[in-house]
Amino acid sequence: MRRTVWSSIACVVSLALRLAAQEHEPDDVLVLHVAAPSREVALGDGTRARPFATLAHALDAVRRERVAEHAGTAKPRRIELRLAPGTFPVDSTVVVDAACSGASPEAQTALVATLPGTRLIGARAVPRHARAELTPRDPRRARLPSDAARLAVRRVDLAALGVDAGPFEPRGMGRPSRPPPAEAVWSGEVLRLARWPNDGFATIGAVSRAGSTDPASDDGATFVAGDARVERWSASRDVWLHGYWFWDWADATVPLRAVDPLAHTVTLGAGHQYGVREGGRFFVLNALEELDEPGEYQLDTERGELLIWPPEGAGPGDELLVTSLRDALVYVTGAHDVTLLGLEFGPTRGVGLRVEDGERVIVDGCSFTATGSHGLVLRGREHVARRCTFADQGASGITLDGGDRATLTHGGLVVEDCELLRFARLERTYRPGIAIAGVGHVVRHNRLGEAPHSAILFAGNEHLIEANEIFDVVRETGDAGAIYAGRDWAMHGTVIRHNLIRDVRGTKARNQNGIYLDDMASGIEVTGNLLVRCNLGVLCGGGRDVLVSGNLFVDCGEAIHFDARGVGWMQKDLADPETSTLHRRLREIPFDREPWSTRYPRLGKTLTESFGRPLGSSVTLNALFRTPFGRVDDRELVRVEANRSFERGLDLTKDQPRKDPVAELDVAEIPGFVPIPLGTIGPRR
Repeated sequence: MRRTVWSSIACVVSLALRLAAQEHEPDDVLVLHVAAPSREVALGDGTRARPFATLAHALDAVRRERVAEHAGTAKPRRIELRLAPGTFPVDSTVVVDAACSGASPEAQTALVATLPGTRLIGARAVPRHARAELTPRDPRRARLPSDAARLAVRRVDLAALGVDAGPFEPRGMGRPSRPPPAEAVWSGEVLRLARWPNDGFATIGAVSRAGSTDPASDDGATFVAGDARVERWSASRDVWLHGYWFWDWADATVPLRAVDPLAHTVTLGAGHQYGVREGGRFFVLNALEELDEPGEYQLDTERGELLIWPPEGAGPGDELLVTSLRDALVYVTGAHDVTLLGLEFGPTRGVGLRVEDGERVIVDGCSFTATGSHGLVLRGREHVARRCTFADQGASGITLDGGDRATLTHGGLVVEDCELLRFARLERTYRPGIAIAGVGHVVRHNRLGEAPHSAILFAGNEHLIEANEIFDVVRETGDAGAIYAGRDWAMHGTVIRHNLIRDVRGTKARNQNGIYLDDMASGIEVTGNLLVRCNLGVLCGGGRDVLVSGNLFVDCGEAIHFDARGVGWMQKDLADPETSTLHRRLREIPFDREPWSTRYPRLGKTLTESFGRPLGSSVTLNALFRTPFGRVDDRELVRVEANRSFERGLDLTKDQPRKDPVAELDVAEIPGFVPIPLGTIGPRR
């Protein structure tokens, strides 16, 4: 078990032991107990002997207590809702509103798991007797691809469980995140919609009909699928195709409209904004004829039925959940001084926890598993997520948004000591582990990996991205980076430092990178990072006032690519201020007024001094181990000094230095090189 999981469990167990040791609650704490839903209890009054039967009743009690405090009939104190271990099915969103707010940072409202295993789910349990074999007369038996499937597949009547199966909806780059239809989760494992091919992608053949470039249109392209099996899909309902239809960075999931078994062509049921090109990549989803291996399922939204092939080693009594709730499990709105401690969110179809507005909401030691959309959304001021784990999010792991760019007022949102794995499971581009927007947020000491696109995407100003470990991302996309931002001259003040980015291998043709400051992203500092086994370490797309200094590159394809695209291929995009995204975003910033004019005075010269060129940028004091330097195109304006290449490698496992919190990486051969605090990278114990 990973250390972040241990820290979360230790946090909750420590609290439980402390609570158990107290015979009497302190006067400055009001404790309200909430029973596990599996217990048959009366409504209760929140005492240990008569706990509340529902979380909604407990929150009503909090509101009454806070009203009494405001009226002066009760003294302000911390209120703890202690949830017993067990599964809490959520049929409608649990709302924590402003009336539930803590009286102060010292007198918070806290929702606390007394022991591990306190789980909020937006799903229905499928009892053993509801997992039926297909009858001999069921015509779907003949359509299954093998005798093994016919023996193993089980039918679940979702309508009988009160679950609305659908709908399937288009999703992908440029669309808002949407909850998927019902998903099957077997013993904590999210099963996979039946697909072809089971691994990787099929290749788009000749495109005989271009179709519409309007995603809202049902006029889709027609192309050769290149396999005789296309004729098998014509009898299936709700067949969808996921693909990188034109660019490697723009995915979309669209319906199948028709197949031509003689020509081996398929016709899509929706347009794609960039069109469809020969050589693109796709796979087919939810065709009954492709339900061909354990751990897959097929969903018939018209019948309201699920056909499941249980995973390898599954037992008939294993827990099977079908996700049902499309909205957030918990919605904290306009509240302040609220803590959620040790809770488990998911599985669910929508968002695990959504925090909108308010101040100082702390999410500590919680886990987010198998959400259909985002895991955690934090909007507001000074909210914190720490020591949390995220796995198998359909979209992003964490979304941060706060602060004000016009005044450079910091939102002060913090994500620290968290682990995020296998995000962007359904929406596969621009759904990072952590998405940052606004001003003045901190993302530090986290571990992110195993995902198709970027780990961290940021926009806005004055963020700190520090001491994170990122690995095995940008797996299947292109023109992307593990840490990515782009197309904004005014993106000043963000610091990316002391991160370990490893095993972002990719290819030069696919343009997969460790840190990517795309399309003139400017005013960013990249310093003291360790990039290991990356296709390309740092790619700067012509930005101004970009500092790349003191980084270590180990066994990378290339270390640095700093181009001058603003006077190259991108020059035409900058020519018309009315259509240019860069011009529009610059106009949105009051760069000629305080505090911008004092804090970033060079920004006001963007359009008048060395227009389009990377003025004020530098590449200095970087160390390259068994890694070619790469290129810097505009050496007249980009200062390139004191970088050093070494033929030798760098053994980062020797004596396990990362286990030593004071371990540093130094390059004594480069005068002025600032040691990298290797021992602090990743989640702290």
